[in-house]
Amino acid sequence: MEPFTILMLSLAFIMLFLGSITDFKTREVPDYLSYGMMILGLGLRCLYSLVTTDWHYFFEGVAGFVLFFALGALFFYLGQWGGGDSKVLMALGSLLGVNLNDDQIMLSFLINLLAVGSIYGLLWSFLAAVKKGKSFLTFFKHALSQKKIVFFRILALIISVILLLFSFWSKTPVALLLLAFLVISSTYLYVFMITLDALCFYKIVHPSKLTEGDWIKEDIKISNKIIVSKTKTGLSKEDLTLLQQYARKGKIKKVTIKEGMPFVPAFLITLLLTLWTGNLLYFFL
Repeated sequence: MEPFTILMLSLAFIMLFLGSITDFKTREVPDYLSYGMMILGLGLRCLYSLVTTDWHYFFEGVAGFVLFFALGALFFYLGQWGGGDSKVLMALGSLLGVNLNDDQIMLSFLINLLAVGSIYGLLWSFLAAVKKGKSFLTFFKHALSQKKIVFFRILALIISVILLLFSFWSKTPVALLLLAFLVISSTYLYVFMITLDALCFYKIVHPSKLTEGDWIKEDIKISNKIIVSKTKTGLSKEDLTLLQQYARKGKIKKVTIKEGMPFVPAFLITLLLTLWTGNLLYFFL
């Protein structure tokens, strides 16, 4: 691995390490960290290209930025990631770059992120549920008893029994048994997720504590008139100004916002795992 690549990876590690700390503490990543690394990554690549008269270093960084910009924007507008996560990913793209001839690191990182992100999300969700304790179990049991959920539980049970019976005569019984398990567990997983969303991912704050990109739980109304609508992209600067004006007048005292899991640590774990093991997909081929 050439020295310039080691430098870029070191900067990526520093950014993700610092970003993970702030993400855990405040559920935010400072813009100066992500924007700073974007500029530093592309700036160093440009400087190195000038010195070596080899511009593929710079264009690799631009390609990485564009690729991760598209990926980050997709998840942001789908409401899956916050703006901080997306900006960190863009900065990471400019640091890692895309080597069109032999891009093992970038490709491995993306594939590994699917696995690490899924496992990380499940573990975080489980710990959040355990932290809520009895209140989580009470809500979960109540949700399971709802008529619509009971109907789907019965339907899933019937389908699972049919699959189980077919497995006795099938040439691929393991696949049918696995499918039966997935069908019957899907209803419980769905109830688990709605319970998690209702109890673990929301908090009440004063309007002065709101920041750009915060996701509100529901439309904010005054005298039955919507002043700020719930969106997948979160609060804008204009929304913040408006809410704080109403707060100073005493018309809004609290706002319920969604508090997602800190996802930057998943990027850090993925990077370290990629450098240590390479592409996880190779272990299953």
